[in-house]
Amino acid sequence: MRLLQLALLMILSHGLFGQDTINPQFKGGDKALYEFLGKNIIYPEKAKEQGLQGRVILNFIIETDGSVSNIFVLEGPGEILEQEAVKVVNLMQGMWTPGIINGEPVRVSFNMPIKFTLQIGGSYFDGSSYVTNPTISFFDTYKKGYEYLEKGMYKTASRYFSCYQVGDEINLDALYALGLCKFLLEDTKGAISCWEEAKKYGYEESKTKLTEAYFKIGNEYFNDKKYQIALTFFTKSLENTPTDINVLYNRGISYLYLGDKGKACEDWNNAKELGSSDVQPLIDEYCAN
Repeated sequence: MRLLQLALLMILSHGLFGQDTINPQFKGGDKALYEFLGKNIIYPEKAKEQGLQGRVILNFIIETDGSVSNIFVLEGPGEILEQEAVKVVNLMQGMWTPGIINGEPVRVSFNMPIKFTLQIGGSYFDGSSYVTNPTISFFDTYKKGYEYLEKGMYKTASRYFSCYQVGDEINLDALYALGLCKFLLEDTKGAISCWEEAKKYGYEESKTKLTEAYFKIGNEYFNDKKYQIALTFFTKSLENTPTDINVLYNRGISYLYLGDKGKACEDWNNAKELGSSDVQPLIDEYCAN
């Protein structure tokens, strides 16, 4: 008879550094944690039917009162198993003793991979498969995101950067990188949302990418001959980088098609002063008088 074996592998990881620290712990210790997970994790029936298996990696915060928050799915084989993993972590409210640094409770970032495996054999919970590793912080989480980003695995990388905000604290490098992932995944508006937020907090590098993103959207409307909308996005692009000659060139053409030759010539002359030679034929034809 074909039965189901569920193998679970969890690695708890956090970012407590310094000499006088106490790690967070599940109330009752590891044994209680294993028993809790073994009792509450259920292999979803739909996952069985579809033969779905693999590892779900979650990141969450253990708060100073022992509750959990900011649960993110970093990686996963599918929504069914990811939802099951998130469900179980959500049941852990108040079940942790917080981390301590220098006698004070602190918020701690944890990574928890849970592996779902379908096999022939009995169904059981193997507590010995749990391993604790108190070495991974948010820094390591973001570092993993950059590794996936460099490999061109933008969707996976974006999951690691999605936890850029913890409470009121925002990691602007991660927020910027999340925008880059979205942009490379052709989610230009999502990228703009990330970069605008980073810009709001003074992240100057976002301006260059916002120029590129708004210019891209402007060109799409321009190619569809929707010049008024294109003009709006070209203007937004120039708000971030006023000296971009390519945007000035295209915005000038948009003005021309909308019947405003004066503003078109103004943009082209500005581009010429910035070193563009491409605008000279347009200036000669439309701006001589």
